[in-house]
Amino acid sequence: MKNFGFNHLQIENWIRNKHQSGKYIVSENYQLLHDRGKWIIHQRVYNNKNPKIFHLEKNESINNPIHLKGQIDNESIIDKSSPNVESFDASKLHFPLKLRKWENGDYIHPLGMSGQKKVSDILIDKKIALNDKNNVFVLLSKNEIIWVIGHVISEKFKITKNSKKFYRLEISK
Repeated sequence: MKNFGFNHLQIENWIRNKHQSGKYIVSENYQLLHDRGKWIIHQRVYNNKNPKIFHLEKNESINNPIHLKGQIDNESIIDKSSPNVESFDASKLHFPLKLRKWENGDYIHPLGMSGQKKVSDILIDKKIALNDKNNVFVLLSKNEIIWVIGHVISEKFKITKNSKKFYRLEISK
């Protein structure tokens, strides 16, 4: 643990105390996290007070911070085999779309549900590790979340039998 910048007293106290999920200690560059009965060491992520927002126009790609490609089509191609490909009713979208990391207090109207749900609750339900939650992005049309990327899309932007134009998004890592 010394290689990660933790001192003997920190580790002694960590071992002695029982922890619930979410508890952690930090060194200068690392965080030791207790998550669902496991200890996880990872490099610290420093949160910016002004999160970066990226814009995605029609038929364009974003390469940073994630690779996200969007394309409008006249045909609906729904790929249920991958959580990294989603299609939406293009007529319901307002461009440019906005990409950012999720934030506490974010809500989405999940596909198949009648009401809204907190993004944090979705990530808990899907048992996303606490350190992986820092790398979850959301895509917004105006200021409404249409996709918690890789996890769930919004009911409000789904394809219906009346949809005529389709917007296909694909994320590659």
